[in-house]
Amino acid sequence: MASHRYIAEAVILPRFIKERGVHAVLDAVERKDTDFFIPVWFEAGFQFTPHLVYSVSGPLRVGVIAFPMPRESTEAYLGIVVGSTKDPAVSRYLTWELSAKLGFEGETGTIIGEWSDRGHGNFGRGPAFTGNLPNDLKAVVDRVLDIVAGAN
Repeated sequence: MASHRYIAEAVILPRFIKERGVHAVLDAVERKDTDFFIPVWFEAGFQFTPHLVYSVSGPLRVGVIAFPMPRESTEAYLGIVVGSTKDPAVSRYLTWELSAKLGFEGETGTIIGEWSDRGHGNFGRGPAFTGNLPNDLKAVVDRVLDIVAGAN
């Protein structure tokens, strides 16, 4: 059975972004309006106040939502919402997920995933989780921007 965290990150939040619109979500992240996301956590069945980080890279607006620390594979550390100031149709939602590595029992890694109307996409290995939020955020956002630019 999927955890409440996973359901919030993989089912409810992608639907919430689609219903509210990517730019409304990015505006909330820019304002650090954690209350905007209460319906997501409420529907998932837990209380949570996310850490929100906003940045701009050229025409791309990037909103990062830090989730509760993952406990199980496929739960995510971060959700990254990307929209474009030039093309309002651009809407991407990617996740930095805990993943089990093959080969060494008990060793974990990360992947970059994407949730869209087509389901879950996997862009392969993500940056290592170090626990240093500023450095981890930079590494993940840089990787996501490469993906969005088409440099998988």
